[in-house]
Amino acid sequence: MVVAIDNLDLQVRRKRLGLTQSELAAILGVADYTRLSRFETSDKALPNDLTRADVERALDTYEKGMKAGGAK
Repeated sequence: MVVAIDNLDLQVRRKRLGLTQSELAAILGVADYTRLSRFETSDKALPNDLTRADVERALDTYEKGMKAGGAK
């Protein structure tokens, strides 16, 4: 099980990219962004069998889109 401190870097990265929890949840296909919030700040699991790697990939993809000139 992942502990909360391990997920704080994802929260920092999401905020640095200018994404809200709601926006990241939509990218991940998560209907309830509060589940993402609990993942970032506690050891709660992500919904829909998502993993930390899925969140990292979503952030990577979003960041690449920003660098390529894509708008939010």
